[in-house]
Amino acid sequence: MLVKNKFLFNFSASHIGGGYKRLFAYSRIFNSRGGAYFIIRPNCKKIALLFNKNKYFYVEKSNFKRLLNDSYYLKAILDRIGSLNLYYAYGIPIYSKIAKVNWFHVSNVLPLSPHGIPISLFYYLKMQVLGYRIRRNLINADVISAESLFSLGFFGSQYKNNLFLSVNGSDNEIFLFKKKNLQKKNNIAVVVGTYDYKAISESFYVFKMIKKSY
Repeated sequence: MLVKNKFLFNFSASHIGGGYKRLFAYSRIFNSRGGAYFIIRPNCKKIALLFNKNKYFYVEKSNFKRLLNDSYYLKAILDRIGSLNLYYAYGIPIYSKIAKVNWFHVSNVLPLSPHGIPISLFYYLKMQVLGYRIRRNLINADVISAESLFSLGFFGSQYKNNLFLSVNGSDNEIFLFKKKNLQKKNNIAVVVGTYDYKAISESFYVFKMIKKSY
């Protein structure tokens, strides 16, 4: 199947949460514009059924494979596609120049700063290895994006011309902010994420403390 846009989006590192939402959004918009190429996990197949103008490649990753070579599948896919105008890697280091424009998106800053976070020893070592690979291969990224200015702050001044703020969002959120009768609200607490290391129970404890004052 031929697609209109010579863009390859690599979402094989994430199939849940923010990664899935971004994959869904990108799939939808490029499907409406003639299609693009996507690398995804097998458990995201339902997206391929919804957006049939895109071409999807399925990659199954184990922790062991990711540790040895987290881009082992890429050459075979590139051989099938040919030259590309854009390669977008969601949380996956870019080990060489693949397209005319190579875009690395920081999906999680934990690999860049895992110290002091309540995670297992295995996960800590995994983040250390990934962080090393990310920093070592930033030279191959023409664009480096993240979802907050805080995240972009982990990159040195030598990359300032490559940085781009790419925030998360949703259609519901856009619709909400377009409402003219939107009222300002005070005293709102927000906790994002459900991974263990995000300390949900501690956050709830703090919430209950604050609630006593408000």
